[in-house]
Amino acid sequence: MSEEIYREYCKKRGVKKAHPDVLKCIREGSVASLDFSETYLGNRGLLAVLDMLEHLPECRELNLKSQKIYNTDLSPTSVKGNVMLERLMEVASRHPSLSSLTLSDNPLSNLAGRRLLDLIAKNELITSVAVDDTYIDADLCKMISGACGKNAAKAGPRQPVPPPDPAATGSKRPAVSLPEAGDRPTGGEDPADDPFSFAKSEDPFVPGRRQSSITDTQANDMLKLGGLKKHRKTVAAPAVSMEDAKNYKPPTFPKSADELAKLVTFLKANLLFSHLASEDVETCAHAMDKITFKKGDTPCVREVEGDSLYILTSGSANVLKENPENPEEEVVVWTKAADGDAVFGELELMYDHPCTATITIATDAAEAWKMGREDYQNLVMGSAIRKREIHMENLKNIKFLSDMGHADLVQLADALETNEYVSAHLQHTDRDQCCLATQSW
Repeated sequence: MSEEIYREYCKKRGVKKAHPDVLKCIREGSVASLDFSETYLGNRGLLAVLDMLEHLPECRELNLKSQKIYNTDLSPTSVKGNVMLERLMEVASRHPSLSSLTLSDNPLSNLAGRRLLDLIAKNELITSVAVDDTYIDADLCKMISGACGKNAAKAGPRQPVPPPDPAATGSKRPAVSLPEAGDRPTGGEDPADDPFSFAKSEDPFVPGRRQSSITDTQANDMLKLGGLKKHRKTVAAPAVSMEDAKNYKPPTFPKSADELAKLVTFLKANLLFSHLASEDVETCAHAMDKITFKKGDTPCVREVEGDSLYILTSGSANVLKENPENPEEEVVVWTKAADGDAVFGELELMYDHPCTATITIATDAAEAWKMGREDYQNLVMGSAIRKREIHMENLKNIKFLSDMGHADLVQLADALETNEYVSAHLQHTDRDQCCLATQSW
């Protein structure tokens, strides 16, 4: 595969610039082991790499640690999944050589864990799947490890993939298959001119590794393209104890009835809270504290770790990001006003990583509701755990489900949705929660 093919995949996926580390991988031919644990590619960049992986049959190891790959099963109606993860499953399930997949340090949930179990069953060549520091339950992680162990026992010693016949490729170096034969341009007679052949390398490709032979001029040229730029490392937030989350007692801050009603309405429409029941949303609203800012205050600073979500209720704030022409400067990219959609700090609330932008208060004064990461994680996880326990208890009492194992009941419990109904003869504040086939009426 040539650099031009990868650039076409980037263009197809909407990536503005082909990643220099991936270009280096193609240039050096070190494709048996692809390690992107130290290079953040982004969702579209990963899609382009997966398109490329589909045509790299000799690749055996793929490391996508700390790539912010996510999937959630807290509410199937609010978040249907991640396109990148689905594409990964599609490519890995039919890859002829892939045996090791690393997805550690990503905010993956049980839905992703179950998809990985399906993947391991479909492709018996996969003998190692790492999911450390994710949100996948310990039991499901053990099932994934066990399934990999079964594949390893079936496979025995791994046989090397035979190289292609050099006479058939016209090159002294092995070539890889192409997406479409008709798209292959005419190469030169010299193997070095053949854009579809690779030089063999015994070392795995590790993005971010600098070579001592790079000159200052080459380094400056690569820096302009982002090649030697240190990318922000993304790390999933530490796992929360299930028992602690279930018994967590959140703080309560005073609010007027009008403030509480407006805050609850806003949270219900926000993706981070939309999967929660009304009583849990109200609990989250009570746990938010009012913060007052003055002009020039910076609730979030780019490249500095943050851990809070802010909902601006008065005033406005400027959002500043890195100036492409001068990385040492920041420029205002837009202004957020308190019009009901002025929220910042969502990523910092969920993940333990630096802020992606600087937020500066633009007006003389501003007010905002604030929630910390610890409160959010414990409240959301506690809600999910309590909901699962209720569903599990009721599912066990259904006769035609009595033959199902614990793991299957857990999957069924996670797939259930809770709908809220208001009884006509009750006050508006009184609600009955009804869960199909599990709750009594």
